[in-house]
Amino acid sequence: EHVDFIVNKANELGLYMGLLPTWGDKVYSAHPAAGPIVFNTKNAEIFSAYLGRRYKNNQLVWILGGDRNIDNHEVLDIWRAMAKGLRKGDDNNHLITFHPRGESMSSFWLHNEDWLDLNMYQSGHARHFNAVYKYAETDYLKSPAKPVIDGEPAYEDIPVKFWDYCDFKTPLRVPKEVLNDNGSIKNLSYFKDGFFTDYDVRIHAYWNLLSGACGYTYGNNAVWQMYKYGGPISIPCITDWREALDRPGAQQILHIRKLLEQRPLQTYFPDQSIIFGMNENGDNHIRAAHNEANTSIIIYLSKGQPVKVVMKKIKGEKINAYWYNPRDGKIIFINEFTNGGIQTFTPETAGMNNDWLLMLEDKNVFSPIKE
Repeated sequence: EHVDFIVNKANELGLYMGLLPTWGDKVYSAHPAAGPIVFNTKNAEIFSAYLGRRYKNNQLVWILGGDRNIDNHEVLDIWRAMAKGLRKGDDNNHLITFHPRGESMSSFWLHNEDWLDLNMYQSGHARHFNAVYKYAETDYLKSPAKPVIDGEPAYEDIPVKFWDYCDFKTPLRVPKEVLNDNGSIKNLSYFKDGFFTDYDVRIHAYWNLLSGACGYTYGNNAVWQMYKYGGPISIPCITDWREALDRPGAQQILHIRKLLEQRPLQTYFPDQSIIFGMNENGDNHIRAAHNEANTSIIIYLSKGQPVKVVMKKIKGEKINAYWYNPRDGKIIFINEFTNGGIQTFTPETAGMNNDWLLMLEDKNVFSPIKE
């Protein structure tokens, strides 16, 4: 009944729920966690058919997997049975995807399953400047074509490689002196690899979106576990979940939405040939995409680095160029250019935490993004 309330309330607000029939520890895996294992091919289909009927008319996407990989053929058959039950119960009324473990992709096992409507990968929480674009590129080129999304990129405020510093057999996860009396993190330096910030959120979002992903998942360490001060701890937090709703990364997601509503993502295609010269992996990696009509180009510069652009990749005699600041959503008009040749664009600021989007557009087709 509580789940019913949450799903219905989300739908009232115009949201679609991502609903898991089960967390992955209720099916066998090489990473068993709390358990117990309860599902087999028979009861998985019965249970998921019941869920399908119960939520048939709700707005949702079914997510199988539950942060687990498929470790043998029996497990694969259980997930197939669960998908079959969902299809039977909701009359094929909802999309189905699969949430794998960190640095894994659903397409590795399931791309050709007819019940898998869209692929999901988890780029995970192991490093800054994670090459999420490699996951997106890989699935974007698969046949048959299916949408793909990064279902769990690095969450804002979560410690980098948190598993190296947490003892999951203890309630506090870390030594008591690391935490405040309310259970939040007091000694940030205990996590020697640091924390993911709004900067990481922006980098992984734009790298994903300009590489063929159909969307992006924003997460915050306190929100995903609904951490309350003094409450149980899954992974130690900097704030409680209510304060986390106003963290910088959560606010900057709004700027991504604003951009993609005015320049619809589904009309853009990844195209690294827009960038002239070497484009290294790592923190200086550049991503580029053009729209279907070849009248608009978007280029993301993770450190405000100069970029050389092959101008004839875009149509139009006169091109408007401007910067879009992903930190605050502000627009800076650069100039009007005669289209042709190789042109170099250099943002106003550079270095860590100084990322920029370069927008190049046919003057006769587009007006600038509205702030």
